[in-house]
Amino acid sequence: MTIKNPHVLPEQPLLARLQRNLIGIFLISFLLLDGLTFAVTETLFRHDLLVHAQNNMSQIWHKQQDDETQEILHNDFSFRQTSDNFITTWDIAASKHIVQSVAYGPGIPFPLKNILPFYAYLKPTHHASFVIIKRGSLQILVGTDPLWHNGQFVGWIQSVYSLGEMQIATRVLAKTSLIVAGFMGVLALVLAYGLSKRNIVPIKHALQRQRDFVHNASHELRTPLSIIQTSLELAQEDAQGELKGFIDSSLSEVHYLTRLLTHLQRLAQQDSGILALDYQWFDCAPIIEDVIDAFQEPAKQAQMAIKSQLTNPLMIYADPTLFKELLIILIDNAIKYGQHGGNQITVQSLLSGRTVSIRITDNGKGIPPAVQTRIFERFFRASPQNGHGFGLGLAMAAWIVHMHQAHIHVQSEPYYHTTFTVDFPLPRRGSP
Repeated sequence: MTIKNPHVLPEQPLLARLQRNLIGIFLISFLLLDGLTFAVTETLFRHDLLVHAQNNMSQIWHKQQDDETQEILHNDFSFRQTSDNFITTWDIAASKHIVQSVAYGPGIPFPLKNILPFYAYLKPTHHASFVIIKRGSLQILVGTDPLWHNGQFVGWIQSVYSLGEMQIATRVLAKTSLIVAGFMGVLALVLAYGLSKRNIVPIKHALQRQRDFVHNASHELRTPLSIIQTSLELAQEDAQGELKGFIDSSLSEVHYLTRLLTHLQRLAQQDSGILALDYQWFDCAPIIEDVIDAFQEPAKQAQMAIKSQLTNPLMIYADPTLFKELLIILIDNAIKYGQHGGNQITVQSLLSGRTVSIRITDNGKGIPPAVQTRIFERFFRASPQNGHGFGLGLAMAAWIVHMHQAHIHVQSEPYYHTTFTVDFPLPRRGSP
């Protein structure tokens, strides 16, 4: 499995991401609420228009009921356009005798006979009924009211009402709602930005206090550690036997604490953005050899050997201090986790085009696939039960790589090998 370019978020990008998430949640909630409001409004609006159309029909029926009844009793069937501009009225006898008329109703662009067969299936009832029929893009409201004469069912009075104006009004409502929603969306975005920024302020203050504590604590602890280290080194010169072993072990712990404080200071500087880097062209091969020499003794104690395969000279454009720190982290990590089942670490350099690659490989037990995607997270440890560490080394390495616009690749096969590869881009001479 290969992990490439881990996305490591220091404090400022993390806060920016949190703010974007808060804004996104606020806007999504607003859009859902706005969509629900529009759906309810449109439903109520259409309902009111339909009720208006039905009431209009009912009023006309009430006024003309006697006339319609007499028309049916004498003529069996009749058709007329009422005084209302959108209603066409039909009288149909109880015999269901239907004349195939070719008449057009007001606001209806097709012959009404196209919908007449629908009425042949009506049954006598004591209540009016309404049905919406669709013909192409046009919707038509069909109302049917039963007619009774002296307790005897004699037929129906039916009206056809074009809903074209309702459809036009609904489209106007939709466009108006979109315009209002757009304006409200911009207002919601401004409010979301202000509220999210205000809510993040306490988080920023808490992180600032935490960062100040880490920076101050690591700074204050460095002085007593330096005194302890100097005293132990002086005592080490004259120590013998078991005492020398105790002093060597104590010095090892002091060196470990010193590296830990360095990482904490770097991470605090990283989050605050106050760390100034010194980019320059230099030959990194001697630095790599110096770091390898410094780790020969720890590697020997872990029963491992470190060998190098370097190109000389090996020019890169980077911050020398951070480059050396990156190597220390990766080689220390290879010794720490490679010694469990492995016995060799190889440091190689590769030059391909305008890219210099530094590859560090161990033949230890590898990194479990389930945790490979998390090894660059702060305070995450793949094997908490093995050795020292607080999970800061690889997080620091990922940040150094990011600051150099470089790329880091991790390839690990369990019980076979683990390889960390860092690719440094080479700018043209004279480039910043």
